[in-house]
This record gives sequence, C-alpha cells and structure tokens, in this order.
Amino acid sequence: MRLRLRLAALLIGVFAAGPPAFAAPSDKPRPAPDVGIVPANTLLAQHSNWFSPAKIYDLAKEHYPLPRYPADLRYEVYSAVGFDLANTILIKGPNRDANGNRELIVIDTLGNPEVTHRTVRAFREQGVLPRCPAYEFGQPVPAACRLPLRAVIYTHNHIDHTFGVWGWLGAADRPPCPVADPNVAGADTLFDTATDARDCVAVIGQAKINDGVGTTALVTGTIIDARSSYMYGSFIPRNHVNSGIGPAEKGAVIEVDGKKVLVNGSYRMPSRTFSDELKVIAAGVQMQLVYVPSETNDELAVFLPDRRNRKGDPPADDDWSGPGLLQSAEVIQGPSFPNLYSLRGTAYRDPTNWFRSVDRLRQFDAWCMLPSHGPPLCEAANIQRLLKNFRDAIQFTHDQTIRWMNKGYTMNELAPLVEDIYLTAGQHDYLMGNLDEVRPIKNAKVRANRCPEGATPVVPPHQAVPPKQDCVNPRDYLRPFYGSVVQAVREIYVGSVGWYQADPVALRPTPPKRLAQKTLALMCVPDKGANGAMICGDAAVNRASADALAEADALKAAGKEAESVAQYEWAAELATIVVRAYADPSAPDAAPSSPALKTAQALKARAFLGLAEPELNPNWRNFYITAAHELQGLPLPSDIKGGLVAPGVIGALPAGSWVNSLTMRLRAEITAKQAIDKTFGFWFPVEGNQGFGAQGYVLHVRYGIAEFIEETPRGAALSESEVAATDYGISMTKPALDALLLAEARGQAQFKEAWDAATRSGQIRCLKSDADDTACLDAFVAHFTGWFDPKPTALPPLADR
Repeated sequence: MRLRLRLAALLIGVFAAGPPAFAAPSDKPRPAPDVGIVPANTLLAQHSNWFSPAKIYDLAKEHYPLPRYPADLRYEVYSAVGFDLANTILIKGPNRDANGNRELIVIDTLGNPEVTHRTVRAFREQGVLPRCPAYEFGQPVPAACRLPLRAVIYTHNHIDHTFGVWGWLGAADRPPCPVADPNVAGADTLFDTATDARDCVAVIGQAKINDGVGTTALVTGTIIDARSSYMYGSFIPRNHVNSGIGPAEKGAVIEVDGKKVLVNGSYRMPSRTFSDELKVIAAGVQMQLVYVPSETNDELAVFLPDRRNRKGDPPADDDWSGPGLLQSAEVIQGPSFPNLYSLRGTAYRDPTNWFRSVDRLRQFDAWCMLPSHGPPLCEAANIQRLLKNFRDAIQFTHDQTIRWMNKGYTMNELAPLVEDIYLTAGQHDYLMGNLDEVRPIKNAKVRANRCPEGATPVVPPHQAVPPKQDCVNPRDYLRPFYGSVVQAVREIYVGSVGWYQADPVALRPTPPKRLAQKTLALMCVPDKGANGAMICGDAAVNRASADALAEADALKAAGKEAESVAQYEWAAELATIVVRAYADPSAPDAAPSSPALKTAQALKARAFLGLAEPELNPNWRNFYITAAHELQGLPLPSDIKGGLVAPGVIGALPAGSWVNSLTMRLRAEITAKQAIDKTFGFWFPVEGNQGFGAQGYVLHVRYGIAEFIEETPRGAALSESEVAATDYGISMTKPALDALLLAEARGQAQFKEAWDAATRSGQIRCLKSDADDTACLDAFVAHFTGWFDPKPTALPPLADR
C-alpha cells in the first residue's frame, strides 16, 4: 500500500523539486514484434564482453598493473559498468558523516532513477556502500539507508548521464542545493562543498548543460526519441546484441495495482556551474573539472591529482599538476570509433573541438582513466597510446573531408572516398596496429591481450551460449561500433558548408512522392519467359528489386560479403521508389493502398534484414531490423512516452522554457489564414516555483508566428500587471504546470482534465480582476488548444514513407 500511495504522490508531485514522474498505467502489454532471429556479426557479438556481465570495478583491487596503484590515496573509486548504457562512478572520500560513513561523490547518474536504484543496491551488495534494510523503488528510503552524498557531477547533458539523478538524490541524507540561475555561468573559482554547500548536495555541471537538456526536451527531443528507439533497438529485444558503447539503454517498468507503469527519467538543474575550469573540494577529495567540448558542447572531464589527495594534510599551494586519476567523460567514447554524428539526430559536433579536447586530456599525467562508457583503462602508456590514436582518427576524418570537399566533391561522393582512403592507404592499419599494444583492464590475465576472433556464435548472445572468454579486443576502440567514418564525413560536410551541394537541380527539387511516381512511369524491364514482352511501372521496379535480392542471396552463399551487401542495398533502394510513390505517412496504420506497395514493403524489409546480418555497427543493425518490422506491419508502440521529453525533465527546467517551446507548436496554417493578432500571458507566482521569484511571460501570436517575450523594451522583467494586460492572461502555479506537463504527455483529453482540476482549485486563475473568471479561462483554453498543437507523442513512420 505504501508503494502505491508513494507512486500516486509522484504522479502529481513537483518534478523540479522531487523524484521522477511516471507515465500512465497501461492495460495493454508492451508489444513484442518479431522477425525471427537475425544472425549477428561475430565481432559485434564479441564486443558485448566489454559490458557483460555488469560489474563494479574497484580500482584498488583491479587496477592494471596492480603494483603501480598509488598506495596512499585518501579516496576510493568505483566504476559501475554494464548496468545501463553509461557508467556511474562513485568516489568515497576521507571525510565521514556523524555515523562514521565516508562521504560520497557521484560522477554521472545513469539514465533512469529506477535503474540507478538497482545499481545503488549492487553497490551495497558488493560492500562498497553500507548494507541496510531492503526497500523497493518508490518506497520511502529508511533512515539507515540514507547516503552521505556531497556532490553529483554531470559530465554532459545526455539522458544516460543525467536522468537517473533522483536515484541518487532521493537516497541522500540531505536535499539538493537550490538550482543556480541558468542564465548566468558560475565563477571559475574554488568551490568547497563544506562551506559553499554545507547542508545540501551540490549538483555540478558545465554552464551550457541546461541549454543542452532544454533543446532536446523542448525542441528536437520528440523526433530524436522516435529515432533513438530505432537506433538502440528498443522494439527488437530478441535481436538486440549491444549498443556499441554499453549493453543497452535500460528502461524501467514497475507494477502498480496490477498494471505496468513506465518510470520516466527526470532532471535536476545544477546548483553550481562554471565555464572553463572549476576546482572542487567535496567529501575531502580535491578535483579539477575542465571544459572539453566534444560529443556535446557542455562536456567536462574530472582530474584528481595525487599530490592533493594523499593521506595527511593536502598542500597549501595551488599546484594541481603531477600524476592522478582521470575521468574522461565521453571525450573517449567507449570502445568504439567516435560518434561524430549520431543516427538518432544531433546538432553539429565539431571534430576540431573534439580532437583538441582529446589533446587536453593528453596533458594530464593519468595513471588510470575512467571513461563514461566501458571499463577503466589504466597505466600511463596505455592511456597515452589510446588518446593519441583516438584523436588521430578524428583529425584524419575531418581533414580529409575538408581536403576533398575543397576539390569540389559533394557529400555523397565524399563518404565512400574518405572511407576508402582511411581503409586502404595505411591509416586504418597504422591505428589498429598501435591499438594492439593497448592492454585493457579486462585483459590483465589474458596472455594474448584479446579474444580470439571468430570464436563467438554469429547470433545474438542471449539466444545462444555467450562467449566464455572474459577478454576484449583493444582494436574495438576504433572499430565502428557506435560512430563510423561515413557518418562523420556527411556531418562534416553539412556542418562546414550546409546541405546545398552546388548543383542547382537541388534548389527546388521535385517532392519525393511525386519524383517516385514520375520515376515509376519511366521504368520497364523484360518480362522473363513472355516472348520479349515488357512489364512497366511499379511491377517493373518490384521485379528488379526481387532480382537484386536473389543475386544478393547468391553472393552471400558464395561468401562474397561486400558484393552481397551492395546488392541488398540496391534492392532496398529500388523498393523504396515504389514505397515512396504509394505510402501515406499521415496514415501509417492504413492497409497498403495497392498490391504493389505491399510487395515493395516486403522486398525492402527483406533487403534490410540482409543488410543487418553482417553489419558491425549495432546502431545500423538496429535501424535495419526495426525498419523491417515497420515495413512488414508488425506491431510497434503507437506513441513514445518519456525519454528526452519526459514531464520530469521539462518540469525541472525554468517555466519560461516550456512557454517558449509553444512557439514551435503554433498552427500557422490557421493563425495566418485568420489574421490572428492576440497575446497570451503566463504569470508564475512565487509559490512552489524553483526559487527564481515570480516570473512572467507573453506569447504574441502575430499571423504565422508566436513571439516569446520575457522582458520589457528596457530589459526589465515583466510585471504581473504587464502580463495581465494581454488578451488572455492567466496566473499558474508551478505545481499546476507540472500536472499539465504530465497530462499533456498522455493526450489532449487528459490535458483538459488537468486544466479543469487546476482551475477549480484556484491554481490557475484569470489575471484580469474585472473579468468573469470562468469566461476568461474558457477563452484562454479554447484559443490555446485551437491555435497550438498538442504535445506530439505519436511514433511516426521512418522507413515506410
């Protein structure tokens, strides 16, 4: 009963100041579509050894080589690998709380509070954290289980590093510190939690982190969530192998009153930020945080210099040099070629920033490096060799792309060209040969330093006996298990000169559907066995696609993998012409509009499955198999709940961020046509908000745009009277907004129910003192729901279009 009541409280709780929200219970079990087992590339199957089984590394006991582990450090460090896509790193400092327990620092929090809860339990079971009475996620944390947590450090904004934060904060012995003003970067000065965060848990991040979370939560997250579900294989559990930089993105579903409930991640804005470098003392540990833009533009790394963390009193000087422990964040992106562009969709990741940030890490004299993905890598020679080769791979990809781009090569010409140079001109072999000398921590007892290739069954590991060798291949650090050269080249081209490839034919191209229809009208092939007769149109293209599939199968049987992959790709491209001509993306659940479409969907799906089998990159493999599910009409979830756009994430951001996001939901085809020129006012009083004081915002709907206004023309914050002067002005408490955020994620009807409940309770009221409150609020919600799209939650077709 207590669990049920606690969960109910969370459902209506204040997301910005409390634990995560949950999606609505569902009577429908999660669909488990299946296309059968698709064999996996041997190297990809072996790659799971990096993360499986899940393990908490104790560096003092598992460091390589053990004799060189510094014996007089004041702290202990542990890295939990394989519990989620990313790692969570726990540091036990020398300071102790009133109960004698050592104070704690956490670097990265995993991606979901329930997953974090299970990982904390694993720390307890291993004896890293004190054992205590068992309790389930969602139950009150017993006093004996409270943790002396003093600081949480986000390395960057991505979900798998930040959205499990309440799994740690909820178990702490004190509340999180008040959030810092997200519009003002903290000073790059010494930060000591003993004096600057005495009675709360400091949450620390680089100054741009809130922008990163806000962009995905309120701008691009909806489509990225959909694409991520394909990329990470969320809908194909029987065919999932690993995610390249970790085992998988771990979701969390718990049972409440007999119904399955999805646990959403949530966020806590930092209480302390910095720009370039921050020196931190927490739990008695001295750390140097440095800005290293790379996978994201808010990335930070953490260095713990030995001379400031030895037993005894730390030095009084300001010298932070010398040997130490390095937490490399995602500058070193797990055991994989760096993901300079992610298939799920990303803003431009400037490779020059990335390899220069790797160079920043090379300046540290690290005896061990803890990445945010994959196991630790210890011994200075190993670390320096990996860093050098990793940055060289990035620079090669960038520089050669720019070189050949300046010769006039277009994006699609560049990708195979640069990849071919990388693979055949000696660069690939040089880098891989260097990596052979790197000795990963998992290979400390392996004489050959890597798994014998070809020893793993070519099926998903959980469908057969997993590889028994507890060993990994150091070449995996630059194999395309997450990023790839061809992905990066296209991104570098677009990031450098944009999408236009200088052929004017692309300035006003024929729309894809019309182009496909016109192309079909031109296509004819001989009808085999019909006395030289021709078949044309969609039948001709489907025939050609089927022939390409047959040839691909024959080449595969003959062991000619590269040639078979090319034919499977050609078969998919041909079938796509028919799919594009007939499919209706606006009605993805409708039956195929013609027999030719159904045939083409089946052909394209079979081609994708042929491409999936030999694929080394799990992201590509997952996309191929999930797209095949979609094309075959196998059941996929109708919508995406949670993820990047979870209510607990949006609710943790300033209220104005949500108001501003409405500008991108304006139904311009309605408001422009009706010549709308009206203003909406949003006043958020002090009660229940995030500590910023009362806040006011205005949306001015002017024909086809909605202007977001947060200041007067003189730069002052809007007053309540200025917000009240709008055409439709309301006051809304932050808890009321949080309830609306949770409701809108469930649908328009639930949003209206939450609105009605908030107006009845007075948490939403009209600002005009002389107005009829009911009529005023009815007018607001009628125009609001009429002129702005509801929160998009549907899973759009990605391949069947």
